[in-house]
Amino acid sequence: YGGLQRAFLEKVDGEFQGAVFRHTAGLEVGANRVITGPDGALYVGGTGEGGNWGESGKLRFGLQKLATVNEDSFDMKEMRVVEGGFEIEYTDPVSDAVVAKLADAYRLTQWRYVPTQQYGGPKVDEQPLFVTDATVSEDRTTVTLAVDGLKPGHVVHLRSPRPFASDEGAELLSTEAWYTLNSLPGYVAPADRGWYEAEEAQPLGGSSLGSDHSNYSGAGFAAGMQNVGSGRTFAVTVPEAGTYPLNLRYANGIHPYTELRAKNVSLYVNGQKVGPWTLPTTGDWKVWETITRDVDLVAGHNAITLRYDQGDQGNVNLDVLSIGQDPDICSPAEVEEGYRGIFDGTLASLADWKLAGAGTFGRQDDCSIRTNGGMGLLWYTAQELEEYSLKLDWKLVKDDNGGVFVGFPNPGNDPWVAVNQGYEIQIDASDAADRTTGAIYTFQGADAAAVTAALKPVGQWNAYDIRVEGDRIRIYLNDVLVNDFTSTDPARDLSSGFIGIQNHGNGETVSYRNIRVKDLAAEPEPELAVSVTVQPKCVAGKVMLTVRAVNDDTVPVDVVLSTPFGKKTMVGVLPGKSAQQSFSTRSTSVEAGTATVTAGAGDKEVVVETAYDASSCG
Repeated sequence: YGGLQRAFLEKVDGEFQGAVFRHTAGLEVGANRVITGPDGALYVGGTGEGGNWGESGKLRFGLQKLATVNEDSFDMKEMRVVEGGFEIEYTDPVSDAVVAKLADAYRLTQWRYVPTQQYGGPKVDEQPLFVTDATVSEDRTTVTLAVDGLKPGHVVHLRSPRPFASDEGAELLSTEAWYTLNSLPGYVAPADRGWYEAEEAQPLGGSSLGSDHSNYSGAGFAAGMQNVGSGRTFAVTVPEAGTYPLNLRYANGIHPYTELRAKNVSLYVNGQKVGPWTLPTTGDWKVWETITRDVDLVAGHNAITLRYDQGDQGNVNLDVLSIGQDPDICSPAEVEEGYRGIFDGTLASLADWKLAGAGTFGRQDDCSIRTNGGMGLLWYTAQELEEYSLKLDWKLVKDDNGGVFVGFPNPGNDPWVAVNQGYEIQIDASDAADRTTGAIYTFQGADAAAVTAALKPVGQWNAYDIRVEGDRIRIYLNDVLVNDFTSTDPARDLSSGFIGIQNHGNGETVSYRNIRVKDLAAEPEPELAVSVTVQPKCVAGKVMLTVRAVNDDTVPVDVVLSTPFGKKTMVGVLPGKSAQQSFSTRSTSVEAGTATVTAGAGDKEVVVETAYDASSCG
C-alpha cells in the first residue's frame, strides 16, 4: 500500500503474462488512480478507504504528484521468460563486479495461489529456485538465467541483493521483480497420476478451502459443504473407457447433528447423477478415511462432481479424489535394517500422528509432510520410546523455524508440554547459538564448525539421526556428530517419552519426510574388536609359543595372554597396536592346545580362545 508498481507484459503462447517491479513506495495513502499530467509528472489519487486498503498511521485520502528528478536511474527494464529461465534487461550495462558473480547475484522463489470463491486465496507451495547458469550479453544490458525447477501456474519472485551496480557505479533502483508464470516455453507437464486434490477442484455453491484439521493431503481440503448446491467438480483423465475404482478421502464429524452419523452426498459423472454416495462417520473432523466405489468413465477427460443436493445431509470435508486400485500415490519409504517407519510417506501412516495446538500439517505429492501455521506439535501417539535412534529428513525454503521434540509425556492438546518437559532439537538457519540448527533448544548449542561443514543449504534435504540413550542425546546432522548433550534437569525424564515435530507459526514452512525409529535398548553392545594369532616355533631345540593380540577397536584395552605355559598382562594397549609374548615350553615337543586372550575396556570384556597345532623340534 502507499506505492506504485511498474508492469511489463509479453505474449507467451498467445496470452499475455509478465512482471511487476516496485516503482515507488511511501505515499501518504493507498493508490487508486494514476494519470500522467501535461508536465510529464504522475498524479496519484488516494483510495478513500481504510481497512485492508489502508495502512496504519496513514491517511484515508490524498492526491500526490510524482515528478522526475533525473533520467539516469539504473533499473530493470524488462523481465522476459525464455525456455528454462528468464532474460532480464537493464537500462544500463551491469558492472564488472556483477558479471564476476553473475550466477550468485540472484535469489529466486516461486509459489502459487489456490483460487477460492471468497476474496483472494492462500499462498501455497513456496519453494526456492536455483540459478544453474548465467550469461550476459555483449553490451552487458541483458542477463540470461537458467533456473532449475520452474513450474507454470506459479508466481516467481526475483531479487538481486545489493551491491548490484551499473558500470557507472549507480546502484540498482528496484532489486525485486514478480513474474506471473502462466506459461513456460518448453515445459512438459508430468503425466496425470490420477490424483486430484479437492481444494483445487472447481468449487460449487459456497464450498471453501479449509486447512484447520491436520493430516490432509496437499494444501488443504474442500470445506463449507453446508448448504444445498455446495460441492466440488473434479477434472479427471483416464487413458481409455471403462470401469474404474474411485477413491475418496474425507472426514465426517458430528456437525450439524447432535450425534455421529453417516451422511450422503450426490455423485455425478459427466453430468449424469449416478446416485447418492453414503460416507460413514469418521468419528471426528480430524480423522480422515478413504472410501471406494466403481464408476464408468469415458476415454480422456471426465467431470466428477460431489454435491450436496436436496435430500442429502452434506456437511462433510473432502480431501482428495483418486482413480485406480491404489488409493495413495505414495508407497512406504525404504528404511535401514533394524528401523521401522512411523511416517513412511503414506497417508495411512499419518493415522498414528495427532496435532496438539494450532496450525496443521499436510502430506505433499513428494511424500513429505509440510507445516502450515502454528504453533503446534504433531506427535506420534502409538508408543512411548525409551532408548532409540530417531531418523528423519527435513527441509527449509527460507530462514524459517522448526524442530524435533523427544522425551515428553502425553501432551493432550498442549504443545507447550513438549517444550517444558521434553527437549527440542532445533531447525533454524540463523539464530542464537543455542537456538539454531543442531542445538538442544535453549540448553546447548551445536558444534558450529561441524554444523557448517555438514549442513546442506536452504532448499535441500538434510538428515537428522537423534540418539537418546539414558540421559544422553546425540545429534548427527547428515552423519556428522554436531551435539552431545547430557540432561541434568529433573523436570525432564528421557527414560520414556513421546516424539514429535513442530510447526512454529504462520508464514514459516518446514518439510519432514521418512521418519523412522530403532530400539537401541534391544541392541546388544558390540564386543571389543581384538584379533589373535598363536604360532609355535623352534628356538634352540625347544618349542616356543608366541601369542599376539592386535587391538582392532577404537579405545585402549587391557590384555591378558594365557597359555598352559604362563600368563602375561599388558595395560593400555592403544588402538592399532598389539600385545605380544613368547612363552617357553621347555620341551622339544608340545601337543595341540588353546591359548586364551582376555581384553577389557571399562565394563566391556571379550575372551578369545585360539587353537594351536602340535609341534616338535626333535
